[in-house]
Amino acid sequence: GDQKNGIVDFCDKDYFKRSIDKLLYKKNLSLNDIELVIFCEEIEWPKKNISLNGVSVKYIIGDDETATSDFKQMINCEHMIIPNSYFSWWAAAYISYISKGIIICPDLWWDRVSVSNFNIYPKDWLIVKTNVEENKFPEYLKNSL
Repeated sequence: GDQKNGIVDFCDKDYFKRSIDKLLYKKNLSLNDIELVIFCEEIEWPKKNISLNGVSVKYIIGDDETATSDFKQMINCEHMIIPNSYFSWWAAAYISYISKGIIICPDLWWDRVSVSNFNIYPKDWLIVKTNVEENKFPEYLKNSL
């Protein structure tokens, strides 16, 4: 919700579709084998953009007041597909380290900066392309040039 329509809002429905396909492939599963839990601050976007026929979907609609309980539910997932979000990054780090789950993450972070430019993901996380053009001159670098 806090990223919606801003410069950091670039994980679109195609990113999530490719990420789900990658997870299914890595685990040798079909859509009928999974329960999808979607954590978000609004229900309309995922309902409109993440349509998977035959998949059980549970929506956790959170906000600042429910962040602690939302996080507890996130870390109880087996695997995780994250956007470029620090909140989901911490849950993914827990799942990766403690539960040894599969984590799928975008190739760009924050202001569309390539994750190859900094060490933000553990080596075992799977990176999926967002198909968004990389920002080679992010705002935070402009003042230092």
